[in-house]
Amino acid sequence: MRKKIFSSILSIGLVFFVVSVSLAVGPEKAKSSSQRFLQTLKVAEKGDKQAQYNVGTIYESGSAEDNVPPDLKKAREWYEKAAAAGHTAARNSVAVMYYHGMAGLSVDVKKAVSLFEKSAAEKDPVGTFMLGSIYYKGAPGVEKDVKKGVELIKTASDQGNPQAQDEIGVMYFNGENGYPRDRKQAEELYLKSAKAGYVPAQVHLGTLYYYGSTGVEKDEDKAVAWMKKAAQSGSEEAWKFLEMWSGGEVKKREETIELKKGVGPAPVAPQVVK
Repeated sequence: MRKKIFSSILSIGLVFFVVSVSLAVGPEKAKSSSQRFLQTLKVAEKGDKQAQYNVGTIYESGSAEDNVPPDLKKAREWYEKAAAAGHTAARNSVAVMYYHGMAGLSVDVKKAVSLFEKSAAEKDPVGTFMLGSIYYKGAPGVEKDVKKGVELIKTASDQGNPQAQDEIGVMYFNGENGYPRDRKQAEELYLKSAKAGYVPAQVHLGTLYYYGSTGVEKDEDKAVAWMKKAAQSGSEEAWKFLEMWSGGEVKKREETIELKKGVGPAPVAPQVVK
């Protein structure tokens, strides 16, 4: 199954950052926020960069438990404070907001690249991967550079970034971007990524085991087990594979999830391995 790599940087941002509708938090809401949140806010106001980042994440996605509705502008303000203090994950969050023009910011890809470069210089796997994906795809104001992009993605993969591991696995699977076609190497990278919880890698691993390939033994039980994990995480693609592997007769998804082994026709023709 050939995967389109980096069809949109938006999908990358969404793996690590929740995009929410911005809602202002009035004084009356702040008073009714949980003591836990108020304590974190108090520490953040004293300049603690981790607390500042934590407050930013709460505002970004909102927290029903803390009675804090989402507010992207406030999230950005706290991320910026934490980033200024040297918090790498906060810097990456601000970079994503610049890339998409979120939280009151205008789109500024060059600014996003500059911030990701700082994270990459710190050997941060997330920043390195995002920087590589931008160069790989190209973006307004940033010239496409596939070679540089792939090098950065490989670096992020070596650093343990699950998305990067999956992408390099795809390159090995297809034999592209200078990587030889090596299904065993693809399996190893998919497995690392899948174990880290990256859903697309679980789908890739499931299909690889279902069909088998050079150096990778066909194993329908493993295939279904990994596809179940992806389906339980909400992957529509995984659900479609499970439903097709059951012969198309399973109507209810709660029944499909109990599938022990693929018995139906393959949803797509098996890949030809030369």
